[in-house]
Amino acid sequence: MAQPGDTYTFTTLFLDGFNQPLAVVDPVIEVFCFNADGEKVALVAADTPMVPVDGDVGRFTYTYLIPLDYAHSPTLFAIMKGDSPDDGFTILVEDQLDIGSAGGASSNERMIARFIKGG
Repeated sequence: MAQPGDTYTFTTLFLDGFNQPLAVVDPVIEVFCFNADGEKVALVAADTPMVPVDGDVGRFTYTYLIPLDYAHSPTLFAIMKGDSPDDGFTILVEDQLDIGSAGGASSNERMIARFIKGG
């Protein structure tokens, strides 16, 4: 979980049909969220280039600074795409990031408490 003002690095590893790392062509990212009316809000324009990770074939990153005044839905979405050099097939990877409120205690709504009876 991140907070407004944090820097977050989206990372992806593009794989081929045999789950082998693939040096895709023109890897790009789009980061967006939704406002209170359910409308899509672009935070990073579609087709923004990603940066290759040296020595790690097929892995790319994009670093994003979450604005201090971020006031949209508590989830950011990232769509990362790259084209296979062999056949031009577009490989798409989606990721999401939960955003908490700045200065407050963080929580994870998806966290589930489980109690196990000991012996």
